[in-house]
Amino acid sequence: MARISAEDQAGVAQLFFEEAEDLMIVARRACHGDERAAEDVLQETFHDAALNWPKMKTWSQDRMRAWLRRVVKNKAIDRYRAERRVKLFGDELDDQQVADQGRSPEDVALSKIALDRCLEVIGTFTLAQRQVAYLVWVEGWETKRVAEYLGIDPGTVRVHLRNVRVRLEEEVGEEFRSTGILDKLDKGDEGGKPGKEA
Repeated sequence: MARISAEDQAGVAQLFFEEAEDLMIVARRACHGDERAAEDVLQETFHDAALNWPKMKTWSQDRMRAWLRRVVKNKAIDRYRAERRVKLFGDELDDQQVADQGRSPEDVALSKIALDRCLEVIGTFTLAQRQVAYLVWVEGWETKRVAEYLGIDPGTVRVHLRNVRVRLEEEVGEEFRSTGILDKLDKGDEGGKPGKEA
C-alpha cells in the first residue's frame, strides 16, 4: 500500500469502524455467500479507500458509503469473472496437455493423474496466483502482458510464477513435468529473473 499520513490512516480506520460491518453484508451477498471471497473483497475495497483517501475525505458520509458499496459490487463482479476463467483452467489444460495421440495409454493416464493433482494444488493458491497461472499456461501470455492486464509489476508476476512452480514441484513431484505445464511456465517467465513481490 502506498504510504499515507498518520492522520489519513486514522480517517480510513474510522471509516472502516463505521462501515465495515454493513459493507460485509453487501460483500457476502455480492459474493453469493462465499465468506472468504467477501472478506477479500472487503479488504481490497478499503485498500482502494486508503489510496483514494486524500480525495474521499472531502466527501460527505453518504457519498463515501455509496462509493464503498459500488466498489464492493464491482470487485465482486471482477472476482466472479476471474473465477469463471480459472474454472476453465482444468478443461483447457486437460485438452492441451494430456490429449496426445502420440503417447501410450499408460503415459497419458499417468499425466492425467499428475494433472489432476496439479489442479488440486492450484485450487489452494490465491486468486492472483491462479489468474497469473491461467494467463500464462492457458492463454500463453508473457510476463509483461500479464502484468499490464492485472495492473501489477512484472516482478510480481514472476514471483507468482516462481511460487506456483515451487509448490507444484514440491507437492506433485517429478510427475509435474509430464503434464507439460512446466514448459509453458518457463515461456511465460521469459524476460528476467524473479523480482521482489510488490
